[in-house]
Amino acid sequence: MSDARGRDSCEAHRAVCFDRRDYAGPVRRALIVCIDFVAAVVLSFGALFGVWYVWLLRYPESDLPAQALWVLPAVAYVYLTVLKRSRIRTLGYILTGVRIVDIRGGRPSLLQMTVRMAPLFPVPWSLLFDLGWILDEPQRQTLRDKWAGTYVVRHRAKPIGTAPVLYKRIGFSGLLLTFPEVGRAENSTAPSS
Repeated sequence: MSDARGRDSCEAHRAVCFDRRDYAGPVRRALIVCIDFVAAVVLSFGALFGVWYVWLLRYPESDLPAQALWVLPAVAYVYLTVLKRSRIRTLGYILTGVRIVDIRGGRPSLLQMTVRMAPLFPVPWSLLFDLGWILDEPQRQTLRDKWAGTYVVRHRAKPIGTAPVLYKRIGFSGLLLTFPEVGRAENSTAPSS
């Protein structure tokens, strides 16, 4: 095996790391949750009103079918996944000056964002648990972030180097969960002076 192949396989198991101050803390995260909740509700009901209005113009004598209510979660999904991962970002991300990245420092995939949002639909109170969880986390990752392999960092944050990807086990509600996590910054390959 050549050096280049060896380096490539090593680099495949490394991820970027940021300065601890660049990760979004609990206060910033709470603001994001509040702002994005209000924005998602307003956009969802605005879209539902638009659907109702168009339906009323086209079929003035009939009621809006119940299937139209699917507009509410559909708009919330697009707002909290597609828009949140885009360069535009959500209103909460814009106002608090953060962005979401994957462990390689790039934009997360739509699948990662869907996995990250999935626990919110059945258990919205999990947001409170998430905010408490990050108090003791070096990278300020919520449990949902760990599950999806994402980090919320300041918008202009630059990686300080790379670190190995470690697999951390967490016991939670009778389950033993394994998550990829970026190792400590002390082990990074950032140039030292």
